[in-house]
Amino acid sequence: SASASASATTAAASTSAAAVTSPKSPTGTGASANLTKLELKGPKHKFVDADFNLLSRMLKRAPLTSLNLSRALKPIQGNSSMLGWALRGNVHLTHLNLNNNGLLATGIGHVADALQRNRTLLWLEVAGNRMGCTGAKAIGTLLLQSDTITALDISDNDLNGAFMMESFTASSPRRASGWPTPTATRPTST
Repeated sequence: SASASASATTAAASTSAAAVTSPKSPTGTGASANLTKLELKGPKHKFVDADFNLLSRMLKRAPLTSLNLSRALKPIQGNSSMLGWALRGNVHLTHLNLNNNGLLATGIGHVADALQRNRTLLWLEVAGNRMGCTGAKAIGTLLLQSDTITALDISDNDLNGAFMMESFTASSPRRASGWPTPTATRPTST
């Protein structure tokens, strides 16, 4: 019902200092069926199962194209798998910001797995999640599967540069499309 959708949108917005944008209501009071942008960023929100259930329903029902959960997830065991579960059904997201959530390699793996089914995502931000090389490999696999992601932020993740070059370029279909093969530049001795 429309009132249930409106109360769900209000509930999501009231749990955190959320900015919600809807094409029919720029003030954020419209029904979730019109919601295109949702920001639940900030360190004060602590997602629980009910929040992930609401987020999953919103991602499946609303034409949500931008989701910002930067610093919104506490590093609680199970949060990353619930986040992956919530992201699975979305077919509209073009921008996803999960910066600074402490997702680690396991969480990034859940997210990357869920996003392999998304054919609209253009911009993925996963900076500051301490993913390490294992998480970077999951993101590399996602990039091999995706032909839509054009912007990626993986800064501040304790990554090894040589491993990154290998993970993101080895057998990349983009190389066959004319992308140059990266080469390491070594200082010359004089």
